[in-house]
Amino acid sequence: MLPPPTETGLRKAAAAAYYALFHALTVQAARTLSATRSPYEEYRLARRFAHRDLRFVADWTLGALEPPPDWASRVGSLRADQQVQAMARAIHTLWSARTEADYDHFASFSVPRVLRLIDTAFEATNTAASPVFATGRVGRTFYELLASRVRA
Repeated sequence: MLPPPTETGLRKAAAAAYYALFHALTVQAARTLSATRSPYEEYRLARRFAHRDLRFVADWTLGALEPPPDWASRVGSLRADQQVQAMARAIHTLWSARTEADYDHFASFSVPRVLRLIDTAFEATNTAASPVFATGRVGRTFYELLASRVRA
């Protein structure tokens, strides 16, 4: 029988769930928006995305923050799409758990909670990689909005 996971192990798993989604989204955004680039160039582009930018896009999509005026109409289409709303909620949930795991030393993580976080990341990464999402109008808008935040 395996010993129960340690608090440190549970915290690492919670953080890893967020990072799995972050990397899935940034790689897919790079792939979607750079069809003519080599895999190496896609990887380099994916490395330029910042965590705070993913959080901004999720907040704009959920209506927690207002987007820049030039994106307001396009964000409206994201707010009306249930799949994108689910993605934004997953980003928010996993971001919050990762922040708590990394910085809140009084937080406690349980196996059921961490398994729910892993399930959330798994579902969202599958959505991110699905051709229907990645090439659809709303999914592409989501990735374009994320890419608009990338610094040169």
